[in-house]
Amino acid sequence: SEQLSSNMATIYRAGGVRIVGPIRQTISIEMSFDGGCRTPVVAGAGCEIVINKGTRMYPVEEPIEERIQIREYPMGGGHTSNKMEYKGLLIGLRVVCEHVRNTRFKCPNYNCTVKLTVKGDSELVINQMNGSYEARDMKHMNERATNLLSEIEDEVDSLLVTFRHIPREQNTAADGLANEAMDEQRSWYTVYSNCDKYHLYGRS
Repeated sequence: SEQLSSNMATIYRAGGVRIVGPIRQTISIEMSFDGGCRTPVVAGAGCEIVINKGTRMYPVEEPIEERIQIREYPMGGGHTSNKMEYKGLLIGLRVVCEHVRNTRFKCPNYNCTVKLTVKGDSELVINQMNGSYEARDMKHMNERATNLLSEIEDEVDSLLVTFRHIPREQNTAADGLANEAMDEQRSWYTVYSNCDKYHLYGRS
């Protein structure tokens, strides 16, 4: 029988064609974040992450998605809007890091590329992460975000990151999550997935 090394896999396609080699997987992740303060004590952060895991071809063609909604209510005081915007970014990056780490653990032989798009309405945070603005007062939180990106990069074969500033009216999901955290004064998250809706017949 044919021996395969640990970093190789055999897959079969229609027509009986056998392909031997690393399985390539591209994961597209869109992340939107927001944060705000009502008082220096009452503050909240929110983040929505949409993970596109491919395309289902049957019974109808549709994307295979997992949607994670995170609400963070920090304890203590001294909060500012800029700090909470960064908090929204950080909680999202931590979840993305955990997701790609779990993906690598479950599929160690995959050649994994992650395309991460990060969107927010904070011009300060986006431009600091892009390197257009100096971090200054937010240097500590900026470094934490940069370190999380490095951790994500260590878990995958290729990481492509885009930071995009969007108008507030296009960031309603993350804004709503931050407000829910402040309304309820607690932290929690929810996960929605259609991955197991049908047998997976196609994957992009």
